[in-house]
Amino acid sequence: MLALNLSGKIFLKNESLIDKISDFKAKLSFDKLYMHLWESDYHKYSDQLKFIDAEYIVSKEPQFNKNIIKQISKNNHPYQNKIINNLYQFYGIEKVFDYSLYGSCDYFIRCRYDNLIKNKLNINLDLLSTNRPTAFVPIGGDWHSGVGDIFYLMNRSGAESMRDYLRSCIEAANEYPFHAETLFRYHLMNKNNFNLYRFDYEMNFSDDKPYFANCNMPGLIIKDYLKAYQLFLFE
Repeated sequence: MLALNLSGKIFLKNESLIDKISDFKAKLSFDKLYMHLWESDYHKYSDQLKFIDAEYIVSKEPQFNKNIIKQISKNNHPYQNKIINNLYQFYGIEKVFDYSLYGSCDYFIRCRYDNLIKNKLNINLDLLSTNRPTAFVPIGGDWHSGVGDIFYLMNRSGAESMRDYLRSCIEAANEYPFHAETLFRYHLMNKNNFNLYRFDYEMNFSDDKPYFANCNMPGLIIKDYLKAYQLFLFE
């Protein structure tokens, strides 16, 4: 069974939340839906949520220890002003994965509410049928030698590693910029020794800002060796 784990702030563009979830269902064919919601969004969309078949994890915005913020801030970098937003993001991802693992699903998709999915997902999950933590991530979005983090598939072992994702990212801040894609690669490759595969799946979260770019190689699945994607996207 396949779970869709949604997290982040809800941003909709000329559509209802019900329509957005219906589109996810049509494109991703998931069996179970888990939605992490900030309390403000839960109240804002309460009238629509009662028509959506999902399990909800509702959180108030957490208050992070000032010493943690100070620790992260000591390494000056271009994303200094996004520390709090990134902490919220990692917190939401951790919460939705933790909750969904109490269910019976074998495979898990991480997705943002504002992702724009263009094509139906059609991928062979056999490579995820292993005890080793394994993830599929579309090619692209690997800013600063990281790994694109707005959409990915994991097996159950991989999903279990996301239960301490926030702590993992905070630990990494001693060595790396507090930058979402960079920290995601650290969590996968440095800390948890994932099998990481890249595949061709176009997706954006903005009409005019490509994130996962289509590399025009249908059916592509490659093993990611740190920067293998560059062989296909950057000559």
